[in-house]
Amino acid sequence: MKKYSIAPLVVLLCAACTDNTVVPVDAAGTVAFTAQTSAAARGTSIEGKSDLQTAGFCVYAWLTDSNDWSNAIPATTAWFDGAAVAWSTSSWTYTPMRYWPDAAGLKASFFAYAPADAVVTMQSTSGNPAFEYTVPNTAADQCDLLAAQALDRTKSAAVPLTFDHLLARIGFKARLSKHFAGATLTVTSLKVKYTADKIANKGVYTFGGSPGQSAGAWTLTDAGTSSMATSGGGDELLSDSLPLSNNTAGEYDTPLLLNDAGKYLMMLPQSLPENAFSVEVAWIVEQADEIIHNAIRTVTFPSSMIWQAGKAYSYTLLFLANEVQAGGVTVENWGGSLTYERAAVTYKANGGTGDDVVRHGWTNSETILLTQVDNGNPFAPPTDKPVLAKWSTATNGTGTDYMPGASVTLTGDLTLYAIWSN
Repeated sequence: MKKYSIAPLVVLLCAACTDNTVVPVDAAGTVAFTAQTSAAARGTSIEGKSDLQTAGFCVYAWLTDSNDWSNAIPATTAWFDGAAVAWSTSSWTYTPMRYWPDAAGLKASFFAYAPADAVVTMQSTSGNPAFEYTVPNTAADQCDLLAAQALDRTKSAAVPLTFDHLLARIGFKARLSKHFAGATLTVTSLKVKYTADKIANKGVYTFGGSPGQSAGAWTLTDAGTSSMATSGGGDELLSDSLPLSNNTAGEYDTPLLLNDAGKYLMMLPQSLPENAFSVEVAWIVEQADEIIHNAIRTVTFPSSMIWQAGKAYSYTLLFLANEVQAGGVTVENWGGSLTYERAAVTYKANGGTGDDVVRHGWTNSETILLTQVDNGNPFAPPTDKPVLAKWSTATNGTGTDYMPGASVTLTGDLTLYAIWSN
C-alpha cells in the first residue's frame, strides 16, 4: 500500500491554527476555510464547536490524481503543507487560498490536527502521515490534542474533517469523611509524580488509512520525567487554595473536582503498571475559625490501568480525620467527535425574477442570510410586491421564517423562498 511522503522533519509551532472542522470545495473551485487567531488555553478541554473555533487547526493534503489514497503513487510535495486554518466571523480561513485543479475525477486526501499551536514534529514517512508529540512536563503547558482525516475527496463533494481526542484526560476529585462534619478542609497544593520508567510522555501518532476512519494509532517512544507539578497559579490544575466542607452525616460527601473546571492533565494513551504514579497533597482543616490540622501526604494509586484516547479518568482522594487515602477511579467518554460539514443554502425568487442563488456555509456554524440586494443577489421583485419581507421554507410563507440578513445556524442543506410584500 503506497502513500504520500511527508518530506523533511519539521517542527510546527502554529500560532494561528487549531482544531475541528471541514475542508470543502466551493462553486468556484476553492478549497474553503475561514479565520481566527486566538489560541486555546493550555490544559483546557476542547469540548465543542466554540472551543474548536478558538483553537483552530493545521491541515495537510495530497492530490492523488484519480487514485484512492490506498493506491496512491508517492509524492514529495504536499498540496496543503501544514496550512494554519482559523475561525473568522462565520467560516474558516487560511492563506494563500488553494483551488481544485480542473482535471475530472481528481482526488485529494486531507489530514489535520488541533489545536493549531500544538508543538508537533511531522515525520518523514512513506506510509500514512505521522507526527511526534511530547507531553509537556508542566500541566499548564499541556493541550487537548485532536486529529481528523478525510480520504479520497473530489471537487464535487464536501470534505468533512471529524476531530477526535488523541489523549487521555486525567482529573482528581476529593471526598470528605464524616469526621469533617462542621469543619472546612482546604486543599492548598496538589502535585502528581511518576517515575521515568512507568509513564511515557513521548509518542508518534500515525493517521489511519481507511476511508471514514479518523482514528490512527500511537507508538510510544519515550518515558516521562520524574515529576509534574500541578499546584500554584495560572493555568495549573489547582490555581488557588480550594476549600471543601462536609456537613452531612454520610460516610463520604459527594466528590468535588479538585483541578479547576476544564483544566486537566492530558496524557498519552498507554497501559499503566501498578503504582505508576502518586499524588502529593497539602491541606489544612479549620473549625470555628481555628486551624486544627495542617498536613502534607503522598498517596500512591496502586492499581494498574489502561489510559485510552478519548476517555476521561477521575481519580478520587478520600480525606479522613488526619490522613488521605487513594479512592477509586471513574472512567467516562470524553465529549465526542467534533464535526463541521458543508451545507448549501438555496434561495429561490418565488414570484420574483432571477435564477436560483446558492451560497455555502457549515453545519453547526452561523450563516448570514442574503438581503434582496447584497452579495450580487439578482432577484427582482414582482411589480406589485416590491419588498422582500422574509425568507421561508415554504412557497406560501407558512414554513419556518427567516429575516433577510439574519444569522442562522445550519443543520444541513436549506432551501429558502422569497416572500414578497407591498
